Amino acid sequence: MTLEQTNRDRRPGRAVLGFHLSTSTTDDGIVEIAAAGELDLATSELLREAVDVCCDREGVRAVIVDLRDLSFVDSTGLRALWHARERAQSIGAELILRSPSAAMRHLLKITKLAGVFSVTDPQDD
Repeated sequence: MTLEQTNRDRRPGRAVLGFHLSTSTTDDGIVEIAAAGELDLATSELLREAVDVCCDREGVRAVIVDLRDLSFVDSTGLRALWHARERAQSIGAELILRSPSAAMRHLLKITKLAGVFSVTDPQDD
């Protein structure tokens, strides 16, 4: 089942406006999940599901969650990112957060998770 099918099959009333996920996988085992909109109670389960689907693929070496287009993250969104970290580690892959906003970096800092997550920005490369 693809992520698009998962989203389409959701129960009525669980549609989430203003949130979007896209995924891509390279031949060398790099999975990228791009999230846009608000990562919160209404949408965090979608990210968790996307991570689970991607980590079920063979040969995944790294999971990159691109945060550049997130406008808001609450505690359930942060928990979804923690889930992504745990899930990636369970298959021997690395989780990388790409392009977090200043607010997201601050959230990671005040929750003492800044040193737990690997964070990168394209300009760092």
